[in-house]
Amino acid sequence: MGLGKAKSHQRCGFAYQQHDVMRNKETLDKMFFEAYEEKKKGNIDSALRIYNKAALLGDGDSCLNLGHIYDVGDGVEEDKDKALDLYKKAWRISHRPSSCNNIAIIYLEKGRMNLAIKWWNKAVDLGHGDAALSLAKLLLESGRRTDVERAKELLHFASTRKEGLAITPSGKEDAEQLLNELSR
Repeated sequence: MGLGKAKSHQRCGFAYQQHDVMRNKETLDKMFFEAYEEKKKGNIDSALRIYNKAALLGDGDSCLNLGHIYDVGDGVEEDKDKALDLYKKAWRISHRPSSCNNIAIIYLEKGRMNLAIKWWNKAVDLGHGDAALSLAKLLLESGRRTDVERAKELLHFASTRKEGLAITPSGKEDAEQLLNELSR
């Protein structure tokens, strides 16, 4: 009888944990959208404060947006190392391909090509068309036949993505144009 109660309590505890996670997710979502609106209004200090709090509480989207703010120096001093840390944290939390793409870009800027390629490949594996385009462009620079063939595959992949989260309209257009040029 005591054993049955223990199992019952474990299941009950898990249900409470799930409820807490859902409540926490709702809170983080509210914080994210509040920070997003503050940034749109130009209230960068307020947005930073809210994004930081949400990031500390484990919101991947807030980490991603905060990383972008530091990456491009949007209302703050540009800080690529801080941006990279935030993008990596966003990746660990939410596994979004856009995190991989941003990590790859920073590594490329730092001259760490192998790490850039690694992160772009992760993003491509998750369906990110802009990452495929960036990786294809990098491979085309080498001029090696095998790299050109892989670049064509990546450009085809990018050109068939749906615009929106998977690829930007300009990215899709660039991929199609490059693919056409390579097909001549």
